[in-house]
Amino acid sequence: EIVMDQAGTNDGCASQVADGVTPNQYGTWHYGRAGWCPGFKVEAAVLDLSPWVRTGGTASITYKGLYGGGDYHAEPCRNGQCNSQGFP
Repeated sequence: EIVMDQAGTNDGCASQVADGVTPNQYGTWHYGRAGWCPGFKVEAAVLDLSPWVRTGGTASITYKGLYGGGDYHAEPCRNGQCNSQGFP
């Protein structure tokens, strides 16, 4: 399991400027992302799956992104209580 615990944080990329993140880009550059930030070299996630497959066999891989450890359920804005991006 690969966990990207800085995704969704308010300063996930800003806190990594000393590690090579390109700072002060307009918009949302400072927010945490799922494994990358502006200016970062993105490292590949490599997993050895050979214990679960056979030579000549077929393998199916499923990917599921989670939000806060669970499925994401979008909620519509109600009563005009939205931020400038249209989110509650």
